[in-house]
Amino acid sequence: MNPALYAAMFREFPLGLLLLDGKGAVLDANLAARGLPTGAGDALEGKDFFELFDGLEDLEAIRDRFTIATRDGQLREMFDTGLRGDGGSGRIPIQLRMVSFDTGDGAATLVMIEVIQAGDDNLNAAKLIRNSIKQLSDIRHDINNPLMGIFGHAELLTTRNDLPEGARKSAATIMESSRKIRDLVLELGRVRDSLKE
Repeated sequence: MNPALYAAMFREFPLGLLLLDGKGAVLDANLAARGLPTGAGDALEGKDFFELFDGLEDLEAIRDRFTIATRDGQLREMFDTGLRGDGGSGRIPIQLRMVSFDTGDGAATLVMIEVIQAGDDNLNAAKLIRNSIKQLSDIRHDINNPLMGIFGHAELLTTRNDLPEGARKSAATIMESSRKIRDLVLELGRVRDSLKE
């Protein structure tokens, strides 16, 4: 397909589309994204997405997921959130999706911003629940993997005969704290499962 056609489709697409580099700088933005209340007008290229969209209600959570996921190499996130206009007024309910991909020259992230129309309360609630379930699953996974590593190493340490008593007690404390975190992760799973019902 003709690259000019792709460029035209990107520019005119009805959702806000932004292309970010691995550090969050805007490489390109379509007309719908430029029309969002960022205060930057048309001058989006080269600017930090998280500074431009500092009116996002879940900015820190979105930035954290972007940072973690891009570091790990894969990003596929959805947030039901809101965007405040210039001066913090005029909330716009939005759904923000982030998907990373390899361009051949490095990683890039496509950000899709959809303005949610008023009157879609049931649809918005369903999207919010789906998003919450996915985020709980992701959080459980992100905590559980390193936790099992910590737990396993601490358990190995406590079985060593040459370990000084103070270090053995510290390893036992690490194991006990790991058990508490494991129990919290299990509770997150129960909350996630209750949302699915």
